[in-house]
Amino acid sequence: MKKKWCFAAFFLCVGLAAALLFGQGEEGKEVQETEEEQKKQIYVLCAYETKLHQQILNEVAEYYSKRSGCAEVHMEFIPKENFKKEICLRMDNGKTADLIICDNGMMPALIDMGVFADISAYVEEHCQDSMNFQKLWNTTMDDGKYYGIPFTCDPYVLFYNRDVFTEKGLSAPEDWDGLLDTCSALQDSVGDKFGFAAKRPEEIYAFYRALLYACGGSLNTMDQEGGVKAAHILEELKRSRYIGKQTINLTEADVARSFAEGKVLMMANRLSASTILRSSRMEFSAGIIPLPGDVRESLMLSGENIGVTEYADREAYRFLTYLYQDDIQERICNAMDTLPVKAAVPYQSKRIGPDEGTGFLNRYINEGWCAETNNSWFEIAQQVSESLYNLLEVRGTKPEDTAEELQNAVKLIIIKKR
Repeated sequence: MKKKWCFAAFFLCVGLAAALLFGQGEEGKEVQETEEEQKKQIYVLCAYETKLHQQILNEVAEYYSKRSGCAEVHMEFIPKENFKKEICLRMDNGKTADLIICDNGMMPALIDMGVFADISAYVEEHCQDSMNFQKLWNTTMDDGKYYGIPFTCDPYVLFYNRDVFTEKGLSAPEDWDGLLDTCSALQDSVGDKFGFAAKRPEEIYAFYRALLYACGGSLNTMDQEGGVKAAHILEELKRSRYIGKQTINLTEADVARSFAEGKVLMMANRLSASTILRSSRMEFSAGIIPLPGDVRESLMLSGENIGVTEYADREAYRFLTYLYQDDIQERICNAMDTLPVKAAVPYQSKRIGPDEGTGFLNRYINEGWCAETNNSWFEIAQQVSESLYNLLEVRGTKPEDTAEELQNAVKLIIIKKR
């Protein structure tokens, strides 16, 4: 009888202990789930399309999100052609992202749309004096206030097939007349002699703007000597068949892949196109130099800025600070193959072929310049795309007429935006 009572008491104690442990486990689980539910969510909107660029940003966001007390960060990648539309739709619905990474030429237009918050106090306290390219700050400002921070420096450069150039005894062209002569010298070589992106308005505008300013033109002088010369260069590339018929249908990524496959011997593209090249199975070495110059060195500074939106949670500033830690900036810069925006971040030469190393970086630091900013990026890009389409596709279109048409249209766009 005593044994039965002992066994009963034993099993009762085991049962109570198990129930207690289960209850504590469930309670702990509920606390964990509550903490996860209460964790703030931060959304970052950007237009990166290269897989390795998306990957590094996702990794940075994931690592930050796992830190104790930090918000959950979500990277959202929007196709470039839908970028403005997506931002407008979210603003209308009051559900825009907390942070937006955009082309630095685009930022003044987004500031004008009321997308970004004034972050002058944050900039002055945290990062104003730590940047390599102080001139890039001009692309983040309006009326003396800061609305963003330079995130990458990603200039348009010239990539060339070093093996073919060595075989032909050619050196990389330093000016646009030299580039046309080089194209002529490559006539017997397989592949298009030169390539650039012309499918998307923002991409052809970015390339054309670099060419225009190198020739001594500007948005206010497109119909004068520099602007006319830029149009003549494009017309000569088409007339002599140095560029392929498909140019008008190519994105920056398309041109990079064609170059990697040996179908294009020289290309104008963003420095970050190096990522596509090194992830491809190239059978040749590529050279990288700044775009050819003319009246001025073609060292125009471009890239992306990051801004905090008017709708952002305060936690967005904590993630922004994390993004600009030296080690995080170095990881992003190396993965995206851009120039380091922070002075403390070392430059890593591109792995697809030798560049000038730190000399390459220092040229942009010491001699780099920015085009003037305006709030009409999207409208001007669309007009440039339409006018250059006619120049490249419609037979008989004269460069002088294109330059004049562009100037008249762009002036009207700028006046309407004032």
